[in-house]
Amino acid sequence: MLASRYGPHAGISTESLSYVQLRHHPEDSANPKMISLFSVDAKICCKPRTLVLRMQDIIHYRKLRPDFSTLRPEDLKNLPLPKFLYICKHRPDMAYTYKCAITTGAAHAYDDVLVCAFHECMQCSTDSLIEVRKWNSTLMLVITRWFDLGPGLSPGDEQWISHVGSLEGERENLDRQDFVDVPQARWERAYGKKSMSMDELLARNLSYLKDERYKKAMGQSASQRAIWRLPYNGVFPDTSCQ
Repeated sequence: MLASRYGPHAGISTESLSYVQLRHHPEDSANPKMISLFSVDAKICCKPRTLVLRMQDIIHYRKLRPDFSTLRPEDLKNLPLPKFLYICKHRPDMAYTYKCAITTGAAHAYDDVLVCAFHECMQCSTDSLIEVRKWNSTLMLVITRWFDLGPGLSPGDEQWISHVGSLEGERENLDRQDFVDVPQARWERAYGKKSMSMDELLARNLSYLKDERYKKAMGQSASQRAIWRLPYNGVFPDTSCQ
């Protein structure tokens, strides 16, 4: 945020917050037969000027190959969910949130999307889109979230504390009406035609999974061999309000 106001010498760029990480879960792990991919990108939104993050989690159940001709929404309720997966700090019970999404989101299925449900946290204004998709005869869970972290100029900012918490460990609970607009809408308006659309974001992330391309495109962690990462490209973006 300081960089967007005073120039690159004053702080880090939004590009430096962007990266992609993939984790391979071996058979003897807590989440066997899964590959998880996480991506994050950031944007300065204006009127008012705040920092908004878009995060996407993809859980690929590479060994699950159901008969899609007979698959019912209720059959998806028992998909194993990794413990690290969550919507926001106010909704830590991912299993409950996921089952609610299956119940309400089956009616919005289309093409290869078996479940599509939108979730709003009324305490921190986190928006999330929960999808179960068919991909190459397998199943995958895709969760995309939008966070508005506020101006980001002070650790005492209420929006910042609602997501991250204070230095004392306290967490502010805000009403959704306290926010100027919902994070997803702010993100889409700020990016405009030059942004990576939702379809483009998903296509890019899935391209790393196809034929294990992540092993060539990303760097493998030296300390954790099951993790591959791709950091930002180092180019300082245009941070002017448009």
